[in-house]
Amino acid sequence: FEGLEVSVDAARSFYQTERLLASGHISPIGTLKRSSNKALLVSVAAGDGNLLEAVYKPAAFERPLWDFEHRTLYKRELAAYKVSCALRWWIVPPTVTRDGPYGVGSLQVFVDAVAGRTYFEIRRDPTKEIDLARIFAFDVVVNNADRKAGHCLQTRDGKVWSVDHGTCFHEDYKLRTVMWDMGGRTLEPEILEDLERLWKRLDSLERSFGRKPAMGSTVDSPSKHGLRFSARSLSSHREGQLDPLHGLKELLSEAEIRAMRKRLQVLLSSGLLPSGGSDADFPWPVI
Repeated sequence: FEGLEVSVDAARSFYQTERLLASGHISPIGTLKRSSNKALLVSVAAGDGNLLEAVYKPAAFERPLWDFEHRTLYKRELAAYKVSCALRWWIVPPTVTRDGPYGVGSLQVFVDAVAGRTYFEIRRDPTKEIDLARIFAFDVVVNNADRKAGHCLQTRDGKVWSVDHGTCFHEDYKLRTVMWDMGGRTLEPEILEDLERLWKRLDSLERSFGRKPAMGSTVDSPSKHGLRFSARSLSSHREGQLDPLHGLKELLSEAEIRAMRKRLQVLLSSGLLPSGGSDADFPWPVI
């Protein structure tokens, strides 16, 4: 259906992994080093013999933060995954929320990354610039307050992944990142087109806060690049099957969803990655 085309192979692979994460038996392996919220490395086993490693972040282990509602970080991990899928970028590893050995939390596929290869090393590879530009644009959209260099990972097949999104989606501006050296970069048309599609979907979602959109209604676009999409309401059954953003309202507040759409609008209007300012715009530690 219109506006939500996906890469079929990527979608199928991610969906199958989600099913395993959601239903497999969780066995703790150990605590991840330097994890501020005691994230656990676990194995997830299905009855058919499939086994994978995952990162389990229980809500019970979350440290209270002054600017994020307590016990919501695990929900933000899933929300970031949904946005990544809606963009068709597939940069966040498959993620679900479910009950585990220590209660409800997020469960995300563990990325077996090349050791010692963080954003700073990946940045030296000119063939990865567009991949990193997508991650930077993604951080603007989700308002990532903690993009450390070690939160960009590269696997042996060359794919660049984005992880650790618990402190995202605040309605106030919170962007903190080590990627400011990419600030001012012009975004490629294909990136803008994907962002445009997400803006349209969020606009439709926001309209549903007050009333249900009519069939065949259209949404004007904020982009300067001439892109237009038709927004159509769907039955809840089809929406649940096909829409990556289905259930987002259960993970984020209405104010946070509205703020995300506004950030998207600004990004589309400029067509540029933002530039940083003071030391407060960098996370600490940077790795």
